[in-house]
Amino acid sequence: INLPRHPHRLEHVSRELSSAGVKFDTTKAIDGLELVEDDLSLNATRLGRWFMTPGMVGCFLSHRRCWERCVESGRPLLIFEDDVLLARDFSSRAADALEQLSAETDDWDVLLLGAMGCVHPEGRFGLNMAASLVGGRWRRRRRVSFSVRHDEPCLIHIPLCPYGMHAYVVSPKGASKLLARCPRASYHVDVVAWGYQDLEVYACHPLLARQTHNDTTIGGLHSRWQGLKLPSFTGDSYTGFEFGW
Repeated sequence: INLPRHPHRLEHVSRELSSAGVKFDTTKAIDGLELVEDDLSLNATRLGRWFMTPGMVGCFLSHRRCWERCVESGRPLLIFEDDVLLARDFSSRAADALEQLSAETDDWDVLLLGAMGCVHPEGRFGLNMAASLVGGRWRRRRRVSFSVRHDEPCLIHIPLCPYGMHAYVVSPKGASKLLARCPRASYHVDVVAWGYQDLEVYACHPLLARQTHNDTTIGGLHSRWQGLKLPSFTGDSYTGFEFGW
């Protein structure tokens, strides 16, 4: 997913994916700054129009566009945001994780390859716990399966309270659910989408992707107060969550 007015981000993610051997198509993101009042009334809730930045609305609708593509194709779709950073041997490890999950159950909706929030399978959440106490919805943590392939361990599990949509696989069934439950932008798309309890969300451990947290397009602290020297530190080394964002 990339905004055409951010070609440098497209250059970054193209290098990242090509280096990992990932074949990809670019989905043109919806630019929230170009939405007029009629667009917002049609595509965002009343509270969403009040509380969300234009970038948040555009991000929400851009992921909906990807879910529509998934349903149309009838095949699982791997979705990346354009600030993603991939782990070593991403392609083979991601394929192994998806194969491992599919062998365990055919009733999955989403597999998180990268995530923020309370997603460590052993409860090492760091400062993510603070955010999860005020947002998102908790699930019952559960280990699903463990295997070692190509000398790399992989645990598939149900995360407690995930955030982040920088790298995930969605099934056609999951995409259909998300389109039905997220018809209009109402808040951060990851908080809303991953919060639905009937959505079968799984994650892999270790995580295979992170975000750069630089040059945010949805309106975080980094973009709002660039002239100020805000404290910036990694609040959780596992997910790569940074306070300065």
